[in-house]
Amino acid sequence: MAEAKPRLVKAVASWKGEGLQGKIDYLNGVKLDFAAPPPLGPRADLITPEGSLVAALCMCYSLTLVAFLQGMKIEVSELEVRGEGEAPGDLGPGKGFKKIDLKPVLKVKKEDREKALRAINQAKEFCLVANSLKVPITLSPEIKT
Repeated sequence: MAEAKPRLVKAVASWKGEGLQGKIDYLNGVKLDFAAPPPLGPRADLITPEGSLVAALCMCYSLTLVAFLQGMKIEVSELEVRGEGEAPGDLGPGKGFKKIDLKPVLKVKKEDREKALRAINQAKEFCLVANSLKVPITLSPEIKT
């Protein structure tokens, strides 16, 4: 089977001389202000590049997980994916996140617990954002019944 044509994903970050903050335009109409994280950034109420990376991983992983759960016909009454990244305390060449832990929390029927665990692990293998990062990504699932 032929490989699907690649999709272009575009965004534009702009800076207007306002310190360590700017605006990100996702080119689909979504525009958000961002800033460097404290203490470097001027504001703590804006998205940060580091937070956005962890959020992108959480979003991609959760959508991939939902697709696997639906494909396996697993009924889920609760689903949340928490992400926690360990970023370096200072900046420098070659420095990056040390690790990111994804904590999927879901509630399924007792008889679907093992299938849900398989879906949790498979979703990581198919998650585009996870596969695009060099940082170690761990899973710490909590499956409620």
